[in-house]
Amino acid sequence: MLGQRLFTNQTPPEGLPVDKVYVVEQLSIGHEYYLAIITDRANACPILVMSQGGGSGIEDLAAKDPRAVVKVPLDYTEGVTAEAVSMICERLALQADRETLTALLQRLFTSFKERDATLVEINPLIREPKTGRFICACSKVSIDTAASKRQSEIFGLRDRNQGMAVELEAEKHGLVYIQLEGNIGCLVNGVGLAMATNDAVAHHGGKCANFLDGGGQATKETMVKAFELKLSDKRVDTILELSVAT
Repeated sequence: MLGQRLFTNQTPPEGLPVDKVYVVEQLSIGHEYYLAIITDRANACPILVMSQGGGSGIEDLAAKDPRAVVKVPLDYTEGVTAEAVSMICERLALQADRETLTALLQRLFTSFKERDATLVEINPLIREPKTGRFICACSKVSIDTAASKRQSEIFGLRDRNQGMAVELEAEKHGLVYIQLEGNIGCLVNGVGLAMATNDAVAHHGGKCANFLDGGGQATKETMVKAFELKLSDKRVDTILELSVAT
């Protein structure tokens, strides 16, 4: 695996380099669960998600049988309430594990909130057949990049070899650059305007080659760098620039 590239549904098309492999103890699995707290941007709240089917096939399970996946909206202040735990226990037949599950879900939400996470996922969450213990066998965490100063310890662990070179170069100059699949280079000042511009281009049948936010503190130097980054993409044959006066 070392030196190869990893290709999954969650990696870019070109995959990600494998430069580290973690080896852990073998676990005895009685049952697998999927468990996560996800930011629901449409409803502006966290959502607790749990299913009896964990592992690599969770996406297929959710597509085939949506009722197999329990989704419970959470209040950001109240967190995991007794009502939320009751819904999970009833839907997944976990009434006998209510006390253990309550502690687990509350700790998960505490981590989600204190770490400014947009996603905290345990997949699979396994139950040992002999002891009945719940064990986190694998996890994934996404932290809001806007919280990088508050979460400096976490962001200090970032492996830059896993990032795209153009995005890392943009970051050095205070720019937010995300590569997309189109041919229209997009440069705006503000994340909201950038998202609206990408949506508007798509609505009229176009595709942006990037999401590039110059930010509210843009200077002549950062704008020159922004154009250099866009023009370095050979797919770009048109540049669309929008700004809002402040």
